[in-house]
Amino acid sequence: MISRAASARPVVFLLGCVVLAGCGKQEERLVPVEGTVYFDGAPVKGGPRAYVVLQPDRSKGNENPNEPSATIAEDGTYKLTTIARVGAGRVGIACVLLSPR
Repeated sequence: MISRAASARPVVFLLGCVVLAGCGKQEERLVPVEGTVYFDGAPVKGGPRAYVVLQPDRSKGNENPNEPSATIAEDGTYKLTTIARVGAGRVGIACVLLSPR
């Protein structure tokens, strides 16, 4: 004869699997951001050491833990990436930082 405790183990195990499956981390939806950096009406000449970085403005409620960034191309264009994924992370207010070449 099977005890009640032994017969309940598979049910408890399956219930635990269902609960854990629902607790998985969802991948953050990224919003594509690309454009051209201008200064005095002309595109900025970029290069391998010229960057644009978006720092989330926490004082305005943007709690994004990532800082999307991009290299500015020779023609001034950029395409942001977040943790090796193309996109800009969550939508929100950010401070734009530009680094010189």
